[in-house]
Amino acid sequence: MPNTVLTVDYLWDKVNRALGVSGVDIELVKADVEDTLEDALREYNRVRPHRIKSALAITAVQKKYQIDDLIPELAGIVDVSFVREGVTGTVDPFDPWFLYLGGSTGSAEGYTPAEYEQAKGNLKDAQKVFGSNPSWRGQWEPDGHYYLYIDVMSSTFPWLCSYTATIYLTMTDDADKGLPQIQRGDVKWVCDYCIAKSKLILSYVRGKYMGIPGPDGDAQIDWDRLKEEGERDEEKLMEQLKDRRRPLPPIIG
Repeated sequence: MPNTVLTVDYLWDKVNRALGVSGVDIELVKADVEDTLEDALREYNRVRPHRIKSALAITAVQKKYQIDDLIPELAGIVDVSFVREGVTGTVDPFDPWFLYLGGSTGSAEGYTPAEYEQAKGNLKDAQKVFGSNPSWRGQWEPDGHYYLYIDVMSSTFPWLCSYTATIYLTMTDDADKGLPQIQRGDVKWVCDYCIAKSKLILSYVRGKYMGIPGPDGDAQIDWDRLKEEGERDEEKLMEQLKDRRRPLPPIIG
């Protein structure tokens, strides 16, 4: 389920609370946290790309369809199935789709013997086609575009297929492809990852200036501890993310 809380401001508050407002205010700025969110989103998209469903009208003549112009931030297609609905108006009794919907050839009345045998043969073909997954493949090509290749049998009407695509979420508040689409159960992972990366940024800053002043005015060196914590937390979080991995888009369907 999408979340309603994850924003840069929400993340900035989480980092401040986790690392201490006083130190963060001096050595870490919101732009740094935005950078950590960009890193988190890159890893999240790689392992758990967001899935959406869409439909595409296809014909037996055309075998190749460009998809990336239809879906911005496309990663790939993971599934294709037939969902074509009946067409209003005159029904072609020999159209495989309508035979499949009806489940039978109906009455032989009005058919010549040859037409009835043809209708029965079409029904068998339709059951074979619609009862299984379509033959398809999706791939990025050298021209920089993603294409869906799919074969269907000849039909009076265009087919309609449903495909499941994965997309890369963006650092925006877009309800369809932005931060709100990060699942509620993954928001904590994103926050924890950003905190871990923020520790590494702080360790770099404090290491560069040899620590932060202690109560007695001497330098209190804690940058190495922060670096170790950040690296350990990041490694742990990446292992957690791998456990939630979604299948990558296949090349051949």
